[in-house]
Amino acid sequence: MDSPAVSRNDAVRFWLLFTLDALLLAPLTGPGAAEDLQNTMGTVCDLVQGIVEIPCHTRNAVAASAAFVNADLVLGGYHNPIPLDETIDAVYAVGLVMPAELRVTSLGGLAVTPSAKASPRLCGDCNSHSA
Repeated sequence: MDSPAVSRNDAVRFWLLFTLDALLLAPLTGPGAAEDLQNTMGTVCDLVQGIVEIPCHTRNAVAASAAFVNADLVLGGYHNPIPLDETIDAVYAVGLVMPAELRVTSLGGLAVTPSAKASPRLCGDCNSHSA
């Protein structure tokens, strides 16, 4: 199976969820955003049938709620010992060493479970959508 295309808009929406607290709490951008990224670092992106519906829509919902929790932690005085710039570097490094099958290829994780393979096609012609 070819790697599915992820649109720039999907990528932007995904990362905005992780930095939702930064949009709401500008002075606390770094600590809350660092927490958001740290909580999902190394997460497998295993698009079932090559589309972002499974499992990404629920992950995005969890990420959005986590952004509020992390913002609340920062407002409550929590000090994250790992700053945002170091977190970004670490997330990037983890992504580089993750096997390709676990990086938006639909070749690993939930995408290759028996149920995912046996389910009816969720998108009739997913490859015809523009990125």
